[in-house]
Amino acid sequence: VGMEESKLLFVWGRNETGQLGIGGKAREGQNQPYLITGLSGVAGVKASGDSSFVVTEEGEMFSWGSNGFNRLGFSDPAQKIQRTPRALGAKIQISSLATAKSFVLALDLQGDVFAWGLKVDQNFGKLFAHGEGDLPIFKFESPRKFAKLACSKRSALLAAFPPDPTQKKKKKNCTF
Repeated sequence: VGMEESKLLFVWGRNETGQLGIGGKAREGQNQPYLITGLSGVAGVKASGDSSFVVTEEGEMFSWGSNGFNRLGFSDPAQKIQRTPRALGAKIQISSLATAKSFVLALDLQGDVFAWGLKVDQNFGKLFAHGEGDLPIFKFESPRKFAKLACSKRSALLAAFPPDPTQKKKKKNCTF
């Protein structure tokens, strides 16, 4: 998955689980960059093996590929594979994402952290509260606001920084 300066999205590589987002039932990969139409203003991209994620300049997230463990951020037992980009549908303006093998962390523009995927509610225990209606998305319950996040195969790291009183609040750019 790649983004060019014009903020258009290109994909290439393997496609067994629809991770290229090119639609259809074809499992064929792409040897050359292929333009994904319908997504503009792409601010950041993440590819995680068999799933892909995009955040737009407006903070909207799209995902596609394998929805194992509800990693794509929507809960639909019949939808194991999403072959085209699908909007998250939650009212979260995302500034950055971190992807692991079985879960995803998202940082919103206000510094709050959200998570979804395999047993997020159990593995992170009492730290998260269910927060987005029927969506399998959990919000990290903390009085702190966060600036950075990262995750590895099975763990997460959140970095909180003290607010700088000299800085005016402004819209954050998407960081990946």
